[in-house]
Amino acid sequence: MASASGIKITALCKAMELVCTGEDINYQGASGSVDIDENEDLVVIDDVWTIREDGITEVIDKINPVNDTEE
Repeated sequence: MASASGIKITALCKAMELVCTGEDINYQGASGSVDIDENEDLVVIDDVWTIREDGITEVIDKINPVNDTEE
């Protein structure tokens, strides 16, 4: 459902319709591009931001919610 070379689409119903007809699509989710690997798992890496005292934003970490597990 997510292929960089597929038709760029943001409407979920239209995306499902195109997939059912065999089209390759590049689904753009609410948070941005949504990529799926060969196991049909989401490939997601999110930035963790902070705002420093001087007002500058800074990426302080990256997380992958699909692969992160809580203990």
